[in-house]
Order: sequence, then structure tokens, then C-alpha cells
Amino acid sequence: STQSTWGMVTQKYAPNRQWHVDTILKVMSLAGRYIPEEVVSNVVSLISSNEDIQLYATQKLFLATKKEPTKIPLVYVGMWSIGEFGDILIQGNQDLQVTEDDILNLFSSILKHPLTTLIGKEYALNALAKLSTKFSQSGVSIIKKLMTPFTQSIETELQQRSCEYISILENTQVSSLKDGLLKRMPPLESRTIDDNEEVEAEVEEQEEEDEQVTPQQIQPKNNQGSNTGTQSSLIDLDNILGGSNTNNNTNTGNTGSTGGGLSLLEGILGGINNTPVNNPNIGNTGSTGGGGNLLEGIFGSNNTTTPVNPIIQNNVPQSSSPPIVAYEQDGLKIVFQFAPKDGNVVLLNIVSTNSTGIPITNYTVLMAVPPYVKLQMAMSSGNEVPPNNSGSVEQKVKLMNTLNGQKPILVKIKIDGQRGSETIAVVHQVNNFPPNL
Repeated sequence: STQSTWGMVTQKYAPNRQWHVDTILKVMSLAGRYIPEEVVSNVVSLISSNEDIQLYATQKLFLATKKEPTKIPLVYVGMWSIGEFGDILIQGNQDLQVTEDDILNLFSSILKHPLTTLIGKEYALNALAKLSTKFSQSGVSIIKKLMTPFTQSIETELQQRSCEYISILENTQVSSLKDGLLKRMPPLESRTIDDNEEVEAEVEEQEEEDEQVTPQQIQPKNNQGSNTGTQSSLIDLDNILGGSNTNNNTNTGNTGSTGGGLSLLEGILGGINNTPVNNPNIGNTGSTGGGGNLLEGIFGSNNTTTPVNPIIQNNVPQSSSPPIVAYEQDGLKIVFQFAPKDGNVVLLNIVSTNSTGIPITNYTVLMAVPPYVKLQMAMSSGNEVPPNNSGSVEQKVKLMNTLNGQKPILVKIKIDGQRGSETIAVVHQVNNFPPNL
């Protein structure tokens, strides 16, 4: 990816480690959630293996995490770094003075932030446990208070970690082992420049091979024998939502099953699959999971997809299908505007407006579709819907119906936001989606 390539370039041409840290953190701040895991790992390795930049990097990460708590990979690295080097952060220097209270207030805000992910909370709990060996007794008491709510969390991992950490902090029988269990981790080994150059060579070789294969040379595979797909739909809402039981798609040449209906867990938990849409001319030998089957993510079903070029344009053209009101309640109105249909592909623009006098903040709209519909959603134009219909939030979506003509497009949306003291959390079935699409 571009971020991975950038990581290798900065490592190779960095004039010094301080410049390396500054550049990495700047790009992580700009790229946000698009930073791959390998970059996070390399940053951790860079900091842990170079003692001369540990204080500088931890100070920078403390300020960056405090300023941008929604930049997920940046928060991961920040939580890890503060947990490992919180003692030297407090000792500080003339450039920045940080107290125990400053650090604990930051962790409290991260743990309570609505956009903090499950993994982010796990990083925070791990870091708090590490800090318990570096902070005063009063600081340790606050750490216990921050961990206590998670002992009753519905997330098993958070519940287990918080219970174990509190037990370690409170149990005098293991207190002698606490320092050894929670001591600073040894430096990590990172990939060297020579390794990166080998990877670059492999990538360039693969790109050359890909360029030699044109779309006309790719032929769909023929179905042979019985279905070989491994996907098993545990919950099928086909009959409830009006879909048929037909699984064969004469246009795609799939040899796997295409589980029908929306995943019930998707509707309840808001699971959305933004996997790039498959090329309909390429024969898949695995099961199709478009629209996001949450059970596949849990059980690790292998569903290979073929990326295509970006498909969501900045402007949706004039539509031949009239817009529909997908949702309207308590002043919030969501309209679907359609572009002219192109085969089995539908482009639409989600327009959200607010007629009340209070703005809707932290606003998001997610979409779930059946497995036979491929979904791509672009970033929304903002996360605040202005009051009194004085503006709107827009979001571009692409849908591809792989069973076009056999099954209709079914759409369910999940709406979240905050209007004053009112929390908006709605899951809504769009029943008036145009049948001709």
C-alpha cells in the first residue's frame, strides 16, 4: 500500500531518528485509520529499540493522542508508548511537563470516547496495568477505578483483562511478581532496509505480471460438480425479507454458495462489510459474502475478493429514478438520490438533513445489505448535521446486485448520533427501495 511504501522510504532516507519520528507521526495523523498494522509495528519497534528518542517520541505521542483521540492507529501507538515509558514522560524535560493526573485524565477520556475501538480499549487497559508499577499509590487507586467498570463488560476480552489486572494489583500473594509481569518489554526487531528492498522487488515483479494480463485474458471458471463453497449461513432471513432461494448466478460462474438474506447480527450490531466489489467477470471458487457476513469475520471464513478501481465519484449525476425518503423521524430526514443505473450497479447519494433547532453531532450512517449485494461506502462529508435544515451531510454509496433480475436490493441502515442530551441509535429497514434498481 501507499502507507507501507511511505514507511520504507522514511526509514531508508531519514537523516536522523527525531526526523523519522516527526514524519511518521505527521503521516499517521493525516492518514488516520488507513495506516496498516505493519506501520504501527515498525513505529513501536523504532521507539523501543532506540533509547535516545523514547522520551521525545512519548512526549509527541502524548500530545498527538490528546489532540486527536479518533485517529485509531495513532492512539494505539500512543497508549503503548505511554504505558512503556510513562515514568520518563513524568520526569520529562524543560520542553514538556506531564503529571500522573494528566496521563490518567487522557486514559479516562480515551476509554469513555464513543469512537474508541475494542482494540483501543485493550491497549489502554494494558498500558494502565504497566503504569501501575510506575505511579504513586494514589495513581494506582485511580487506575483501579478506571479498570473496574470493565469487569462487567459484555466484551469477554475486556472483562477478562480488567479482572486479571485488578487481581494482580490487589492480591498481595502475587504483588512480588507484579514488577516482573509488568516490566518494560524488550526491544522489538523491525524489518531491515534489505528486507524491505526484497519486498519492493517482489511487489514490482508482481505488478509487471499483472500488467501483462488484460481483462480479456481472464476467463470465468466453469462450475464442476457440487458446490465447493465453505460458507454456511447460520441465520438466513431470505424468507422474512422476501428473497428467493435461488443461488445460481449465470453471470458470475461462482462454484460456492451465495448465502441469502441479511445477517441478523449485522442488523443488531451494525456489522458492515466495505470490501471492494468483485469484478463480475471473474469466476470465484469460494462463497460470496458481499454486504458483510459478521459470522465470517468471527470464524475466519476464507473469502477471496478481487479489488477494483475506485468507483465512488465526487458527484452523483442526475438520476433517472426519483429520490426516496429512506428515513424521517423526529426532525431527521434521510433521502436516497440515485444516479442512472449501469447494468447491475447502482450509485446513490445519502443526504441527511435536520429540521430541529439542535445540531446532531457524532453522526454516522452505516448500511447493511444481503450477501448477494456488494457494497462500497465513501467517507461522509461530515459528522454534524446542522439545525433548521441549514445544511446537510452527504455520503456516496455503490451497490452491485450479483443476482440482478433474480433478487431485489434490500437495504438496512444504522443511524447513530447525539442531539443535545438525546442519543440517536436507530436500525431501520428501507422498504421503499425502487424495484427497478
